[in-house]
Amino acid sequence: MNLFLNLIRLQSGERIKWLALLLLVLTAAAGAQWSTQSPLPTYLDVRGVDAPTAQRVFVATNDNPFDDGGALFESADGGASWVQREVPFSLASPLNGIFFFDSNLGWTFGNNNYRTIDGGTTWEEIPFLGSTYFMKFYSASFGLATGNFGRYVSRDGGLNWEPSPQNMFAFDFADSQTGLGIADSAIYRTIDGGTTFTQVHFRRDESGCFSLLRRGSGDRRQQLPALHRRRCHLERGCAGQRPQPPDRRLRRCGAGLGPGRQLSGL
Repeated sequence: MNLFLNLIRLQSGERIKWLALLLLVLTAAAGAQWSTQSPLPTYLDVRGVDAPTAQRVFVATNDNPFDDGGALFESADGGASWVQREVPFSLASPLNGIFFFDSNLGWTFGNNNYRTIDGGTTWEEIPFLGSTYFMKFYSASFGLATGNFGRYVSRDGGLNWEPSPQNMFAFDFADSQTGLGIADSAIYRTIDGGTTFTQVHFRRDESGCFSLLRRGSGDRRQQLPALHRRRCHLERGCAGQRPQPPDRRLRRCGAGLGPGRQLSGL
């Protein structure tokens, strides 16, 4: 407390110098919590990191064609020590990323793709898609993969894949059944875990905001039930909320997807 009182009494120039010094001290203290790992576990490019538990960590990397190990590294002690796993099975292909849905379900991907159901103890190869640069699962079953093959979705945990419906490129799920998907032309909603998607539409209402609508039969449009309504705008902010900056203009205001959450990929 005395330190801060003395800072207040100082002239502005001296005060700035002392504040800068204090900032350096605090920064150094924060930095002391980190330790350099390189060249361990590897000097190769790290392309993905994920941890199914607090102590178990996996790193997906580029491949070294001259060694006899894979591109997946595992730590069982929070990063203190590492072992090189024989994944990909060919030992001659890079991995482009890794994703764990929970402590058991995980996927790692690249030119070959793999899945684990036991937290990374064992890995099984799943179908080849091409060069996969992104893979994420929004439930234990439904996931999206993108790469030089386009956009594909899986509805069974990665065992089978098909082109993304309506070429949707981003998803977010509130639970295993309810979620939204985004395509270039519209937003879609699922209530059956991604088996089917229903197109939803925007229309300006009396308040000048946008209500999310669902297309009915023919040209008739039915407004979504009150519990699942979303009101969004371009400048004024969501109904009942303060205005948001442009990069947050499309914001969830209901739809059963959790308060304050935003669609991934926006």
